[in-house]
Amino acid sequence: MKAHEVMIRQVHKVKESDTVRSVVEKFIAHGISGLPVVNERNEIVGIISRGNVIRQTFKSLL
Repeated sequence: MKAHEVMIRQVHKVKESDTVRSVVEKFIAHGISGLPVVNERNEIVGIISRGNVIRQTFKSLL
């Protein structure tokens, strides 16, 4: 199996300034677990995943 056989072709993205809440809403709305993060020039500067959100949430609770 190759990556192109299982990938999503419509790429959703978030901005650096988007809230974590809006990111989680996109995860749920689109049934995805990760998104590229773009800057004001629409350049990819990172990736945010459900795992990132969960880890940070638990760190905040400790």
